Amino acid sequence: MANMLQSVSTATDLPSDSSVQESMEISGSQFTSSDINALPSGVTIADLQLTIEKLYAELKQTQAELKQAREEVQVLRNQQVHTGT
Repeated sequence: MANMLQSVSTATDLPSDSSVQESMEISGSQFTSSDINALPSGVTIADLQLTIEKLYAELKQTQAELKQAREEVQVLRNQQVHTGT
């Protein structure tokens, strides 16, 4: 997650030289500096970081729920094997 935050915080530090390729690769999706410039002017890096932190927390919660569901499925499968149904 620190790498993602670092990438976001340095995205505005891209050189303006047109010879520099102004794109970044984050988790398999590519966006360009024009995508960054398309953000509403009121959006700050702090806002983006907060959004990323919230999404990360939601991801962790979803992963925990998925793990619990997998464990429950495994218990049910084991019960089926033992009861022969």
